[in-house]
Amino acid sequence: MNELPKYELFISYRRDGGVDYARMIYLELKGRGYNTFFDYNSLRDGKFNEGIFRAIDECRYFILVLSTGALDRCNNEDDWVRHEIEYALSKNKTIIPVCPAGSARGFPEKMPESFEPLRNIQISMLLMDDLFEKSFDKIVEDRFDAKFRKDKTGLPSQSIGSAVHNMIESQMKAQGAVMAAGSEMTMRLMKKPLFWVLLLVSGLAVWGLIMWGVVVALRHG
Repeated sequence: MNELPKYELFISYRRDGGVDYARMIYLELKGRGYNTFFDYNSLRDGKFNEGIFRAIDECRYFILVLSTGALDRCNNEDDWVRHEIEYALSKNKTIIPVCPAGSARGFPEKMPESFEPLRNIQISMLLMDDLFEKSFDKIVEDRFDAKFRKDKTGLPSQSIGSAVHNMIESQMKAQGAVMAAGSEMTMRLMKKPLFWVLLLVSGLAVWGLIMWGVVVALRHG
């Protein structure tokens, strides 16, 4: 039985005010070929909770979406965002706090004592609209290890330049071959008398159609 691929990244977010940002991040990571855990469902039960912790165990990076008020309820011991963060810290996961544009920057003053290591971690800004992709590229470049980076094709980023170059070069060679074949065929045809006969006949046929159209127009004019 084939095993499911392991998660590479885990997205932790506050559903109130953070779900849209988390979904954007998830879709962007998915488009780049990363196997990312994103909790769509707000319902929790024993098995699902085990799945959350197992996904964090598997992942290499833990993305924390700092939407406005995302950590405000983490002082409650039964808060699930708190559980996710504390578990990731206990497992020494690489935590990447991401602050969407327009959200309150930084960590709140009052946080659980277990969150103190977060204050030493750089927060990455995620811009919106036309600057979204560029700011996401910067997060990948600044926070992911070089061997872990992927572009939107799902290929390692170090292979993108050569892949694009090879694709363009292949297209140019194919276009050149088609043009050369077309030119050679035209030259061969021009050397044959039949080519000129067909050209003359087609010209006369076109001229005949034009004259017929003129006659018809005069008769009905």
